[in-house]
Amino acid sequence: MLSSFPVLSETFVSNEIRAMRALGHKVVPLTIRDHQGPCQPEDEAMKPGIQRLEDLPRVTAMLRAVMGPARLRSALAFIRAQQGLPRRSLLLGAARVALAARRHGCTHVHAHFAHAAAATAIAGARLAGITVSFIGHGFEVYGTPCDLPLKLASADLAIATCADMRDDMLAMAPGARVVVVPCGIDPARFRPRSGPSNGRLLAIGRLAPQKGP
Repeated sequence: MLSSFPVLSETFVSNEIRAMRALGHKVVPLTIRDHQGPCQPEDEAMKPGIQRLEDLPRVTAMLRAVMGPARLRSALAFIRAQQGLPRRSLLLGAARVALAARRHGCTHVHAHFAHAAAATAIAGARLAGITVSFIGHGFEVYGTPCDLPLKLASADLAIATCADMRDDMLAMAPGARVVVVPCGIDPARFRPRSGPSNGRLLAIGRLAPQKGP
């Protein structure tokens, strides 16, 4: 579950999808909106397999949602508690996520990032009766968080990209299940290690105001 995909600078998302597929998983990229900008050349091949929420029929999605009263109540409890999205639009988005999950045989919904995609994924997973997780990266955790304690408490799993973020997430929602998955690396090649600092720091990023230095 993504706000948009594929995005030029978000290579970790497509890397993750390729890695999951290499392990034998079926992965269906589901987007809230189209991405009109450029993407990495190797991500062009993924475009035909993207499922857009708006392409899923509204009436069919809502009818399927009301057919499961218990699941609908669970989804509505989250929708009413959150503050970040209009309730009606979130309910429709969730109904479409649940419909997509049924049509593609999905048993889990994973969201990038912790804003609208996570809220839509959580509500949609409740309607579908399946598990849900989301990953936090930075701006939606430290810059402009929205309903983050609620999302942490509502998801089956939350993923932090470093140990400090995990600790911060657990401070917000002590009962949440949070694991660390470092972002953008091949774990077969790079492994965390403890020990004294050598006084050097390697920083890789892009020159954008929202990224800081």
